[in-house]
Amino acid sequence: AERKIFNAHINSKMRWMRQHPDGTVSYVQNDKLHNRSASEILAEIYLEHFSGFDKCVPIHLVGHSLGTQLSLELMRKLILNSSCNKFPERITLLDPFFSKGVKTYDPFHGTETSERAAETVNLILEKEPETVIETYETSVCGTGALSSSKHRLKDTTIYHKVDMMQFPWIKIHIRHVCAPHMYFCSIAQESNWNKSFFNAHIPPQHLKMLMPRKSSSTEKAAQGEVAIS
Repeated sequence: AERKIFNAHINSKMRWMRQHPDGTVSYVQNDKLHNRSASEILAEIYLEHFSGFDKCVPIHLVGHSLGTQLSLELMRKLILNSSCNKFPERITLLDPFFSKGVKTYDPFHGTETSERAAETVNLILEKEPETVIETYETSVCGTGALSSSKHRLKDTTIYHKVDMMQFPWIKIHIRHVCAPHMYFCSIAQESNWNKSFFNAHIPPQHLKMLMPRKSSSTEKAAQGEVAIS
């Protein structure tokens, strides 16, 4: 599943999960999409759907678990697409998951998915500096115990370590699965920003001031961090 986000050249075909009104689930396979990556398909759908929207209409992109990688890869494709002029103003990454170990397939060739994620976040903030990016850690899925700990999202996003008092930390699966439901339910909250809980109700313009401040070249030079040629 992780590889299919980036690369279509694998033996397994892409399939989609469909949930029916009675709660049952089935899987639908589309052979026409076999030779395309999930991020490529999503980027095409995004461009087609939002092409007629006014630039003032806000877009909030939310990804959960492996979906955080898909969200970031979508953003990379949009940023590098010269025809795209409508970007999300807010990106939410819920319990990001990055498998451990370097990848040899395209586009990695010896790097980790977590490293690409960090690189993509930097690319987003370089090209669209007003973007608000928030990350929520609800379980050990994203701390390094079960996934790569090199994603460095703590340094570049508004990072939350969520205190789910309803579920003990050993209930990893429950905490992980509940994350998107609890995030969207937090839209109804009327409280201030909380670094230990979900904050969907806080407007992006208020979150902007919480984004980690990137040091300027002048400041880095003063600190001896920039090489002078």
